Amino acid sequence: GTTSGPGIRDYSVCFSTVNSGCTNIAGTVTQTGNTSRTATATATGMSHGSTYYVCVMTYDNAGVAASSWQCSDGFGIDTALPSNPTITDLNDLSVSLVDADWSNSTTALSASWNAGTDANSGIRDYSVCFSSVNTGCTNIAGTTTQTGNTSRTATATATGMSNGTMYYTCVMTYDAAGNAAAGWQCSDGFTIDTSAPSAPTGANIFDLSVSF
Repeated sequence: GTTSGPGIRDYSVCFSTVNSGCTNIAGTVTQTGNTSRTATATATGMSHGSTYYVCVMTYDNAGVAASSWQCSDGFGIDTALPSNPTITDLNDLSVSLVDADWSNSTTALSASWNAGTDANSGIRDYSVCFSSVNTGCTNIAGTTTQTGNTSRTATATATGMSNGTMYYTCVMTYDAAGNAAAGWQCSDGFTIDTSAPSAPTGANIFDLSVSF
């Protein structure tokens, strides 16, 4: 607050259920004599989907109070978990939303995925794990779980995936309230193939003919 008179003395602060004054949120009380311009409190059960406010009353050194409480634009409570993208939304070995099932590299990893969903506070970001299992996150050797991803693409370098083994891209979704999805969503997987194919034998190659 400001004053052209004797200056600001202190503030009262109220965590409120309304933005038109001070109606204390259950479990809180109005804090008076505040000079730090910071405040904390512990409520006893705010409700999912409800909006609450921080309201301040300013006092000058003459003891005169502002004409009314000034309340914030509010904050919402979101306790609902976001939803991960589905298995078909996860694309192995591609940063352009094109899924691949095979790779001849034992080190190169990439992935891309469509957005998860959250009907309340919205999606904040993702954690992504290049995994040796499809039931959670077990990091492929040489990789670590990448957090705070907002691009929905990821790359990594493994230290030796094995020929004939299947690996997965797994994603965890977080909403703007900090809630995590119920578990990891993993892709349908990709397999490492470093074995060279066999050419047809001479007897299977036909000169001067387009028929078999």
